[in-house]
Amino acid sequence: MNNITVDDIQIFIATHNRVNYLKESIESILNQSVEVKEIVVLDNESTDDTETVVKKYFSKGIKYVKTFGFLGNYKKAKELANKKYCMLFHDDDLLHPKYLERVVFLLNKHKNVSLITTRYKEFLENDIPSYSDELSQEYYLFKNQKDFATHMYFIELIAYAPAIYRTADYKNTDIEYEKYNKFHDWPLMVKMSGYGKSILLNEKEYFLCRRHSGQDTWTYTNVPTFEQIVNWDKIFFDAMKLSNNTFSVLQKMFNRKCYYFITSKYDAFTPPSYKSKTENAYTDIVKIANKNNIYPTIGQEVDFWYNKFSKHILKKINRNGLVK
Repeated sequence: MNNITVDDIQIFIATHNRVNYLKESIESILNQSVEVKEIVVLDNESTDDTETVVKKYFSKGIKYVKTFGFLGNYKKAKELANKKYCMLFHDDDLLHPKYLERVVFLLNKHKNVSLITTRYKEFLENDIPSYSDELSQEYYLFKNQKDFATHMYFIELIAYAPAIYRTADYKNTDIEYEKYNKFHDWPLMVKMSGYGKSILLNEKEYFLCRRHSGQDTWTYTNVPTFEQIVNWDKIFFDAMKLSNNTFSVLQKMFNRKCYYFITSKYDAFTPPSYKSKTENAYTDIVKIANKNNIYPTIGQEVDFWYNKFSKHILKKINRNGLVK
């Protein structure tokens, strides 16, 4: 046993002008089944009543720190983090009351864990679902970066906000915003998975992810360039350490993935000027991919290959990584 307690996890909540959601996020952490004695709210230049509201929680161990400038909350968390593990939570999301208890149990069960997170369940605005008491105890234990990156890229459903990192590794890792833009979160987790073992809880109920109007993820602010889109894929390709046997299949996977980014969930990847020219945008991304040694082939039954290979990967991951 590693003798880790919840007191070894330093909890930060990053916020900016979301005082109403922030209160709910704080409460979800204070209501954990293991007592949380300290939470640090990092406030990046809010102009609402954030500071006033947070001060009402001072008696419950909540601290308030102002931050300034671009990525101010992230930089301040790296500066202040001094416990064994740390979490940079979001001001609009919610944790299941049993999440930290489960995290502490697994950190004690397994040695050399650099990253632990969970799957997620989404909800809209204030339509908060009720917490379930029946939680799956299944989780994935990834012993290397390759397995973790492969799971992320093909299976998805991995949450960034509740991720808990080994602090020493976290302090040595940059998010490289200029390389990936606002979708830098998964590349950060890929890099963190290279320091040790990674754990993924297979239960979506542990983390409730709020989708709401004005959320940066779903707007066309800070839109990634085509180069940044390719960079995002390339970090996964590099981490997966492709062999010659799998590379031709993964060409088709990239083809399907980047088309998916443009036309569906991650259409924010596409600059507004290309919104009526999707095929042109797609072609331009492919050209940049070719220059970066990612060679997709346009139009070769991409959905067929995606579905076929995803199922193959899922079976392999379940066979090699899932702990029940």
